[in-house]
Amino acid sequence: MKKYFIVSDVHSFYVPMKEALDEAGFDYHNPDHIFVSLGDLLDRGEETVKCLQFVNSLPKERKILIRGNHEDLLDSCIDRGYYTSVDYHNGTAKTCDTVYIYEKLRGNDEDEWSSVLKESSLLNKYLSCLKDYAQVGNNIFTHAWVPWECANGEVTYVFEKPEDGRHVAKWTTARWENPFDMWKVHGHDKRYTLFCGHWHTSWAHSKLHKEGEEWGENARFEPFEDDGIVGMDACTAYSGKVNCCVLEAE
Repeated sequence: MKKYFIVSDVHSFYVPMKEALDEAGFDYHNPDHIFVSLGDLLDRGEETVKCLQFVNSLPKERKILIRGNHEDLLDSCIDRGYYTSVDYHNGTAKTCDTVYIYEKLRGNDEDEWSSVLKESSLLNKYLSCLKDYAQVGNNIFTHAWVPWECANGEVTYVFEKPEDGRHVAKWTTARWENPFDMWKVHGHDKRYTLFCGHWHTSWAHSKLHKEGEEWGENARFEPFEDDGIVGMDACTAYSGKVNCCVLEAE
């Protein structure tokens, strides 16, 4: 029996992530323990390099890395080759500066900032492993929401449509959705339970379950669970914690 240790929206806070994994019983050397990140591993915090080193050190078969909207922002920034206000606001510039300094200290003699980042093995090893989603049994790991269709009042998740070039754009859009709002307003595909991040769980606890407040001392940042959805984002930069759920499956 494999165990999947699921975290989300770590945002470069390595220590809270490690504490959550340790508390959940994650064993780095156990081949049946699978690390799952639901996206937004980087930006905002001070421990970008440690987060990347940790996930990169895990064998490919021991990790599932989901692409978040912040990974999209990172790709866009590196391709563009310069910062915008969005990059500063979302922490992308902080990640790029941190990796740039790390690579220069390791002896990268490229002059151009964008060239250093594009050739960074630290970043490339991580980015090359990203997926839009992953499925384990009837559980779906994704960042926020997924492309979907609705017919006769029934929601169907549409994970892949290789023949439809617009589907890539649909995934990009889905990564910015409030998954709790989508779940509440549109419903969900009854075949699956969606593990997601992106939106702080205190919003869902307060708005949907009427428990606690969105912010402040009564805010609840533990995982949000309801029919067909498990929300994971603890808003780590605010709460100081990372949630970790453990899923057992063959």
